[in-house]
Amino acid sequence: MENNNSTQNSISQTKTVIDYPVKAHFKDAWHRFTGGLLPAFLVTLIVMIIVLVVVAVLGIAGFGLVAGNEAILSAFKDIGTLGPTALLSIPSGFWLSIIGLFLIYMVVCGLLGLVSQTAIILALTKYDQKPSLGSLLKQSFSLVPVVFVLGLISSLLIVGGTWLFVLPGIFIGLMFSFAMYEVVLENKGPISALKSSTALISNQFGFFITRILIFTGIYLLAFVFMPMLLSEVSTTLESLYSLVSSLASIGWGWFSLAFMIELYLKIKQASTSQKPGNITWMIVVAILGWLLLVLGIKILVNFAKSDLAKELTQSIPGQIEAELNQADIQQAQPSLDPNWLECQTDSDCVIDTCHYCQALNKQYLPGPNVCMRYCPFSAVCVDNACTKLPR
Repeated sequence: MENNNSTQNSISQTKTVIDYPVKAHFKDAWHRFTGGLLPAFLVTLIVMIIVLVVVAVLGIAGFGLVAGNEAILSAFKDIGTLGPTALLSIPSGFWLSIIGLFLIYMVVCGLLGLVSQTAIILALTKYDQKPSLGSLLKQSFSLVPVVFVLGLISSLLIVGGTWLFVLPGIFIGLMFSFAMYEVVLENKGPISALKSSTALISNQFGFFITRILIFTGIYLLAFVFMPMLLSEVSTTLESLYSLVSSLASIGWGWFSLAFMIELYLKIKQASTSQKPGNITWMIVVAILGWLLLVLGIKILVNFAKSDLAKELTQSIPGQIEAELNQADIQQAQPSLDPNWLECQTDSDCVIDTCHYCQALNKQYLPGPNVCMRYCPFSAVCVDNACTKLPR
């Protein structure tokens, strides 16, 4: 009995009931959002300016590669006559340079995105301390390596779980919702942050998922269902609401961060257990998901090489084309007009000569030795080109 009582007491200590009304949660989130709005906006503005500068520099570099090379310019001019094959004459070094510039752009944007997200979390969390913009950016840059590794590990686990029939990936993503805050606010390592996030949310999963569902429901109502409803009432109201919601969506991301930070702090405050969460099963599930993906790709590759796949690729397009042609013919049959256009020889009649015109062979027409081409919308095939037929 004593063991049972001690077990129940330990459970009650680690699973404290949180008395935090929804109204108070949104009120506190709004207060945090407005308090950290200016530094969050400035961080975003600085990151956008840096991205534009990087794009300009890379664009100038790319233009320099093209402008100084007559072979490349000639190849681009020949696209209109030779098609995409004209690009084959461009030296491989040019394409390697373009790929290199693109990779630089992706890396810079990715790093700046991590800096921006980290700085905004710090700004919203320490809004009452009014930290300087420089201190926010400095601390954010120092956390980039850890945040990057955290994102890489969590992405591998979430995507792996998603490949295992979707639901495990969604659940793993939910359990890792606080990992970023554990890294940024508690200076924890990636694995420790994932375990802490799992422990915190597991301890208060009912409270956590209820708030997530409420917040998601409000988002869907405001940004998805309301435009759909207003479109049925008035186009003017829909356009006006779309304009307002587009402006509101700019700050919605920051408000959602403020909402999640409030949720994290309340659950963190209520937790008395220091025991880390168990993510072993998540790793196992992710490995199974990745193995399932590899197995699926291997099966598809083997099937693509099989004789059955070759037969299907040869027979199915012909069957579909024949069925479509027959349907077009049956649809056009009631409105055929022999006076529109007659061919000189039977050999001129070919089904589907043009993309949008149907050519009918004489066997589908009532009279003997009658050959004509017909297309709906008052058009006919002339010299393998769709031509409008005068009325």
